[in-house]
Amino acid sequence: MTIQEAVFDILNEVGRPLSSRELAKIALDRGMVTSYAKDPVQSHAQTIEKNIRDDVYNRPKLIFIPTAQGRLIGNPRGIT
Repeated sequence: MTIQEAVFDILNEVGRPLSSRELAKIALDRGMVTSYAKDPVQSHAQTIEKNIRDDVYNRPKLIFIPTAQGRLIGNPRGIT
């Protein structure tokens, strides 16, 4: 499973937008993804942000949602 797929599943489950760091931590804690990076949460969070920003590997599609708490990650299908 890719980090993008894991994030999509997590967002569908929780039903609200979350930060890329929160999403990366949940995915790692649940064993949905792995990483050999020195800081796995930061590495996956950066990948999530880059995928959305560059819209190259953004499948399933995720979007940025500006909020008072900062920019969060959401599902464009209205599940956020």
